[in-house]
Amino acid sequence: MLLYPLTQGRESGWPWWGFVSMAASPLVLAVFVRYERIKARRDGSPLVELSLFRVRTFAAGAGVQLTFGVVSGLFFLVWTLHMQLGLGWGPLHAGLTGVPFSLACSAAAGLSVQKLVPRFGRAVLQAGALTMLGGALLYLWEAGHYGTALESWQMAPAMLLMGAGMGLIVAPITDAAISEVPAEHSGSASGIFNTTGQLGMALGLGLSSVAFFGVVGGTGETHGAAAAALAPPSSTRRPTPCGGSPAAWSSSSACCSCCRAGRPRRPPRTHRSGRTGRARRPRSSGSPWSPDGTAPHRAGGPAPERQSPACGTSAAPAAG
Repeated sequence: MLLYPLTQGRESGWPWWGFVSMAASPLVLAVFVRYERIKARRDGSPLVELSLFRVRTFAAGAGVQLTFGVVSGLFFLVWTLHMQLGLGWGPLHAGLTGVPFSLACSAAAGLSVQKLVPRFGRAVLQAGALTMLGGALLYLWEAGHYGTALESWQMAPAMLLMGAGMGLIVAPITDAAISEVPAEHSGSASGIFNTTGQLGMALGLGLSSVAFFGVVGGTGETHGAAAAALAPPSSTRRPTPCGGSPAAWSSSSACCSCCRAGRPRRPPRTHRSGRTGRARRPRSSGSPWSPDGTAPHRAGGPAPERQSPACGTSAAPAAG
């Protein structure tokens, strides 16, 4: 009820039912919590074991997991769109740019569980958060400094820092969160914890898509309206008798003089078959135009030159 309007509301024009659904989502959540409590008292088999949130380490870990998922969703969507839409990279190029991130995350995750957490404890989580924040700030500085000239190798240090920071967080946070959970509820606690991370990621993606495409879409519409206002209307565009663009027509003096020497344009007439063509006058002595569209040939005078379809050329009529 909350995520669907966020992801589909903009494409649907933000209908009224989307706002009603988002406003009603806290009420539905409260009804669900109430039902789960009644279910737990009745037969002791609720879908979500709410008593787990009374464990301080689990509640704090779930909150950190939710926040971490939201921030990760916000960053990764904007990062991907920046590479493909902002820098013009293809999907393969953008995917290969993230390889240092994946490698650093895997290495740091294994190192944190085996070596760092047994020695330093929960301080590893704080170090991972600071490392990941430093990588994000470095990436933002590089994007602002290099602009569209940013290359993959310049992005690699930031990706290494962010991957290492995430590896220091995602691996030990689950163990730290469920360390004090009773053994009979360990399966339920693991499921709730993973679901919380996925919910945070989805919420971050929804919020970032609304903010990102709202800004980019508004800018694109503004630029499009400005370009449409500056462009001349199609009905007032000058025709090009030579078949070229208006700029090429006006830049060629020979073509311009050739077209000006031709006969004037006549309004089209509609044939009986529905086709629109150029009216042709019948052959008569009183007509100022010949059937082929050239100037009239007077007896005793030289034969006029006929304008060739090609610009700037002329061809004399065949002797007959």
